[in-house]
Amino acid sequence: MVALLNGFKCEECSCFTPYKTILCPKCSSSNIVPIESQGAGEIYTFTTIHVPPEGFEDKVPYTVVVVKLDEGTLVSASWSGETKPQIGQRVAFQEIAGSSFVFK
Repeated sequence: MVALLNGFKCEECSCFTPYKTILCPKCSSSNIVPIESQGAGEIYTFTTIHVPPEGFEDKVPYTVVVVKLDEGTLVSASWSGETKPQIGQRVAFQEIAGSSFVFK
């Protein structure tokens, strides 16, 4: 089952963002419409956290990825893959956990 990533698309410049907004982050147009994305993209970069900030001590080690969506937008997300991510690796949106996107 493919999880769809809800987001917003600018009708003026076609910029996509998965974050709720009233103005386009690229051209500042207010002509924004909600859309569903397949949430597919590739890993742009990643890091594995071994020394966590307060409140995340029980989660280490954990990996955070930056995904370049097929629509061109970069989003940071939690990694739920079973192996170490690789830059350029194709990934798919899995879910929103709390306030974080999760990719696999």
